[in-house]
Amino acid sequence: MSSSSKTTYFIIGGNRGIGFNLVKTLSSSTCNVVIASARGSPSLPKNKQLEDLGKIRKNVHIVRLDVTEDESIDNIAGEIKKMPSFQGIDIFIASSGISDSYYDVLKTPKSVWLEHYATNALGPILTLQKVYPLLLLKKLGKFFHFQCCRVYYRFPTYTCFCVWPVKSCFEL
Repeated sequence: MSSSSKTTYFIIGGNRGIGFNLVKTLSSSTCNVVIASARGSPSLPKNKQLEDLGKIRKNVHIVRLDVTEDESIDNIAGEIKKMPSFQGIDIFIASSGISDSYYDVLKTPKSVWLEHYATNALGPILTLQKVYPLLLLKKLGKFFHFQCCRVYYRFPTYTCFCVWPVKSCFEL
């Protein structure tokens, strides 16, 4: 099958959780090419599963991306274009995110709220702005943004722990 007839997925947050399972599932078909992003060095323990999968599946390509760093976002389209036989992205799946605050909700500092917003909301959109031209190279052009958000609120009188899926899909 020629690379032009394969479906190309770009998955940010492909090194762990839902993102990694999407990479594993989608790359099990040789009809798909999967570009997965990971934050930080390949030697980090959190990136090991993805690195190992990339060694055994030739249709998995790994790029470095930190959605909180402008330079990383600015360079991502160029990194993707360097891949052998790259012809465009059909589907962009944003599944990266953080959830690491355990403050009482009434005491959570503004900086924590802003860090989560910058990573979970702005990061995928700013990345989309940079890779949008690569989505235009293919006819499908879809963007999925979803996360499984975990929120832990502690109020003075009770504790609430919630998990809910968040998703959106845009046809470009």
